[in-house]
Amino acid sequence: MKTLLVARSNSHTIRTLQQQMSRKGIEFKECIAVGSTTAICEMVKLGQGVALLPDWVVRNVAPSPMLVTRPIEGLRLTRTWAFVSATWTMPNLANRTFRRLCQQAVSGLATHTSKLMSAAALCFTVGI
Repeated sequence: MKTLLVARSNSHTIRTLQQQMSRKGIEFKECIAVGSTTAICEMVKLGQGVALLPDWVVRNVAPSPMLVTRPIEGLRLTRTWAFVSATWTMPNLANRTFRRLCQQAVSGLATHTSKLMSAAALCFTVGI
């Protein structure tokens, strides 16, 4: 049994990951909250445990022979976020900028978000 290294041990994402891994017959000895992706990777390099990180995080990690990445078949999480504002308020610059950044991050959903924008709500889903 290995130690699972995570950024926050009490998050919904980590609990869901542990449940999915348990269904696959994989249990962890313990779950340690480290706090940052960089620290997690360094601890993995030192053999202190394993980490379950999304592809978009692993792509930004400097290559190292001490760090090996492997996909896990059948493990898929989907997150849904919403940006909601009251229709009677004027969006300020920060809200408009944030909404535009969200739209750029999920450019594949552009056709769906245009309908939502008229209702002053933006919802998008990203898989990890």
